[in-house]
Amino acid sequence: MNSRSLLLSAVACASLLSAPGATAQAGAIDGWYISIEGGGNWIDDIDAITTFDDNPPGTETLSFDTGWAALASVGYGMGGFRLELEGGYRSNETQDNGATLNEWSVMANALYDIQISNRIRLSLGAGAGGDFATLDIPQSAFETDQWNFAYQ
Repeated sequence: MNSRSLLLSAVACASLLSAPGATAQAGAIDGWYISIEGGGNWIDDIDAITTFDDNPPGTETLSFDTGWAALASVGYGMGGFRLELEGGYRSNETQDNGATLNEWSVMANALYDIQISNRIRLSLGAGAGGDFATLDIPQSAFETDQWNFAYQ
């Protein structure tokens, strides 16, 4: 993510926080909750060594465009502390060779909420789980998928 995108995101969030008529969600989350999230997804380039047919090995770099992500969580809050189970889907594509990378993830998260003001709450946390990634490169008839350990 470049600094311009980061700055634009920060300005958008700040404007939403200070919108007239916005209501504050003061206090900690107690009991069960459900959350749904969505947004942009950025991933690093992938360097690959290609060995197709009888051709000598070559290298290829896959540069993915900004993709999208959708996540849903169910959790339980106890004062400032929360435990949750999160499921997510992320999708990215390249423009040069039509490659796609799709990911499904399942994470168990532990979070601690710090109330900064009536309108702002800081959440600190960590999570661990699994990520199922599928990479498809149509021009070379290559497709692979794999489960991996994931953390956040």
